[in-house]
Amino acid sequence: EHPWEQMYVTVYGSVLPNEDAGGFGMWYMAGAKGMQKQQFMCYAESSDGVCWRKVLSTAHPHEEGTETNIVLGSEANGHGPCVIRNEHSDSSDEKYLVFYDSYWYHRPEIKDTIEGIRWCYTATSPDGITWSPPKGRLAVPGKSDVGQSVLWDPSRKVYLAYMRGSRHDTGIGQGRYVR
Repeated sequence: EHPWEQMYVTVYGSVLPNEDAGGFGMWYMAGAKGMQKQQFMCYAESSDGVCWRKVLSTAHPHEEGTETNIVLGSEANGHGPCVIRNEHSDSSDEKYLVFYDSYWYHRPEIKDTIEGIRWCYTATSPDGITWSPPKGRLAVPGKSDVGQSVLWDPSRKVYLAYMRGSRHDTGIGQGRYVR
């Protein structure tokens, strides 16, 4: 439908009930043509889970002045995001959490720390639309180019993330595993 969605659109993300306004919120992945490895997390809302409306703003313009429904822009280059409601913080700025994979070369400011390594990142949001920090925080080293799964472990009182790992074993080739 839009230029930032011309390469692909996929629900490689999350759908959650909108507890404040009713209906549902959906965070999904999109990619623009000619922008290799440039991925966006976009947002849409629905009152019934069937018909969806893209919430447009100027927060992450695709081209000069273009309104978009991008909520995590190309600077984060998020992949396979998992958005969840944060039921374990009293901070209104941390109502939503996102966990996603990204490439190191989108973060030249920390290149020496993470060069050559893909990492998973986290960010928080008061509304599921505005995320902080815009590029996320380093969370877990290593590639995880799948849809992530995050849940709360009540016995340890921590969030757990389930993701894909990969490694190269001599003579075996690339191996993939759940981590």
